[in-house]
Amino acid sequence: METVGIARGTETKCVMADCIDDLRACAAQIGHPLILPVLALARHLSSEVEIRNRESRQWLPQIEHTVGGEGYYYVPDRYLSPDGSRNLDALTREITQCSAKAMWTPAPANRKVVHRMTAATHWFWDTLSPEGKTAGMRDLHARILERLDFHLVRLDGIEVYSTATMQHLDAQRNNVCDP
Repeated sequence: METVGIARGTETKCVMADCIDDLRACAAQIGHPLILPVLALARHLSSEVEIRNRESRQWLPQIEHTVGGEGYYYVPDRYLSPDGSRNLDALTREITQCSAKAMWTPAPANRKVVHRMTAATHWFWDTLSPEGKTAGMRDLHARILERLDFHLVRLDGIEVYSTATMQHLDAQRNNVCDP
């Protein structure tokens, strides 16, 4: 038996096990060689990335108000020193953690993966024999291309969102470092 690929995961999050379950659910459409990679990509690009970005964006106003020193906003205790002044170490740590959350999954890297998968899908169709281009295969092929296009549009939105968040965090970091 020859090994042709490796799937790596943890017990808490095994993407491939979920993909295999999805693959079993669409067993009638297994004839397309990119169905499993597209399922794995969909799992990889799940809503977790958007949720992380949204959480970092919701965290940002607390940091901005604390750094800005506007007195009418509540300053969480974790940002205060025992003497009541702003704790710059805690603020810097929070900015770093928020930045890490915003940059968790880089959209440009994932966009490259989607572009390569789109190219592979086109190559498959171009090299498929005429008798293999049945109505069912044509429909499945079109749906795969639509799904890949959907992921590209989604990644564009995620990148814009995380870039704006990072710009705000950089401004706050500069304010903390250069008061």
